Parts: sequence; structure tokens; C-alpha cells
Amino acid sequence: MHTFKEDFYGEILKVAIVGYLRPEKNFDSLESLISAIQGDIEEAKKRLDLPEHLKLKEDKFFQIPKSKIMNGH
Repeated sequence: MHTFKEDFYGEILKVAIVGYLRPEKNFDSLESLISAIQGDIEEAKKRLDLPEHLKLKEDKFFQIPKSKIMNGH
């Protein structure tokens, strides 16, 4: 999970869906929703650190020419 310093509206994004965390569900309160989202973020970070996902960072599909790099990324 990456935090960007600026928005990227109007830019082209390349994404790979590499997993599924949980089904959609209703929450009894805003606090329980926030807690679930925080848990989802932590679980996603763990999974993205798996070797099969880390190797995707180097895939040619995600390589950006230096002239197209935005916000230093």
C-alpha cells in the first residue's frame, strides 16, 4: 500500500489484482467499519510482501519511463 503526496487524477494507472480479502458486509457502526478497513490494510500489506507478489514490482508491465514519473514515484 502506497501513500502519494499528491493526487493523480487524469493519470493512467496500471494495477494487478492479486488476491481477495473478504466478502462485502454491513457494519453496525462507523468504528467497526474503520476497524475492518485497518485490518484489511494490514492483511494486504502482509500478502503483498509474499515472494509471488513482490516479483510483480519488477514486471515490465509496471515499468514507467523516467519522463513519465510523477510525484517522484
